[in-house]
Amino acid sequence: MKKITFSFLFAFAAFSSVFSQHLEIIRTGPAGNHSVNDSTLVLYGLVSDSMLTQSLYVINSSGSAMTVNAKREVVSEVAGSQSEICWAGTCYSPSTTVSPSTETLTPPHDTSNNANTFSGDYLPHGYKGTTTINYEFWDVSNSTDSAHITVKFIITLTGIASIKDGGINFSAPYPNPANSAVNFNYSLTNVESANLKIFNLLGDCIQTLPLSPLKNKTTVDVQSIPSGVYVCEIVAEGCQPVYQKLIVSH
Repeated sequence: MKKITFSFLFAFAAFSSVFSQHLEIIRTGPAGNHSVNDSTLVLYGLVSDSMLTQSLYVINSSGSAMTVNAKREVVSEVAGSQSEICWAGTCYSPSTTVSPSTETLTPPHDTSNNANTFSGDYLPHGYKGTTTINYEFWDVSNSTDSAHITVKFIITLTGIASIKDGGINFSAPYPNPANSAVNFNYSLTNVESANLKIFNLLGDCIQTLPLSPLKNKTTVDVQSIPSGVYVCEIVAEGCQPVYQKLIVSH
């Protein structure tokens, strides 16, 4: 019995070792650092943008050095757009899906160390729509020790004073750039309720405000929002979401 028990425990330990996970994907933002393993991030952009970049850090939590590689898998892509990856200090052409170079991650690593940075770049080339890409990182000596993330790049129109879609009419924000407050004119037709959401370019929703169909204007206090470019979305049940670009400048 003791021999059987020992053998079982040994096999279990070996199994656990093979399938243990030591790679962690970290995204930094205004709210701090976040682990984003196995999650989906949304990055908003405009057709006028030349490139959108999702920057990430890859952390090795094991007790020894690990040689890590990265790859890109396109799930769906807007025709005419392109994507590329930057890993191990090099950015590769859109035709490269697996990084030719590896990165050796020696713990402890943190987000102040640029040696473990990764970026997934998306070039819309003036085309709107949604492109979905999976990114995966793995230990080259043990491919089961891996981490992955999905990023949706959503490109919308810009330079339009009024966007109409379904029962939503959403005007461009004013003043824009905004310093302390920004105004939005809108109308909701056959819509019971809607929300105005403000996203930073990392895809984080930093504010959500309810909109009433009985009103046609809302004012948002942006004094506490850091200077930068933001995407504003009105979403309502039964309607496609509509977007506008906002610049905050203090």
